[in-house]
Amino acid sequence: MLQSGTQRGEAVMSYSYRGVDLVATVMVILKNGATFSVIDPSYPPNRQSIYLDVARLRALVVIDKATSEAGELTEKVRNFIKEICNYAPRCLD
Repeated sequence: MLQSGTQRGEAVMSYSYRGVDLVATVMVILKNGATFSVIDPSYPPNRQSIYLDVARLRALVVIDKATSEAGELTEKVRNFIKEICNYAPRCLD
């Protein structure tokens, strides 16, 4: 994460369900000194946008299981990221 440009103390958000994948993601985020927040794929787009607004994320970790089961982030959420956060956050693997 740090090699991709994320700085210590910046917010990194994970698009994932609760489970082992989320625990591993949170551990990596914290180990790199970033703060974390989670977007649960089952949340409606309006709630996801509220979480994004509060977090002001710098990077987004998208767990494959979440996108395969619930689909990609909605267009509304993607537009919110681009417009309100003033950049398209990097998706980290």
